[in-house]
Order: sequence, then structure tokens, then C-alpha cells
Amino acid sequence: MHKQWGRGMVVRYDRNKTVVSFDEAGYKTFLLDMVVQNALLVSVG
Repeated sequence: MHKQWGRGMVVRYDRNKTVVSFDEAGYKTFLLDMVVQNALLVSVG
């Protein structure tokens, strides 16, 4: 879950980045370091 874009599903995971498909916002690519440092994504189960 992302604060701005809501629910999404991880569709790709590499060593240093991940791609998430959000219901409303489409595909977004994140650098894993930034995700962890800023708690950008939260697992919802």
C-alpha cells in the first residue's frame, strides 16, 4: 500500500528496484533503497 497511490501489486523485483502495478495510478518503478529508507510501501497481507 502506498500513501498516495493506494493498493498495488509487485509485478517485478530486481536487486535494486521493484515495479508495482497500482489500481488507480498504473505502473511505478521504485529504487529499493528509497522504499526502505522512506517506508514508501507497506505490505497489507
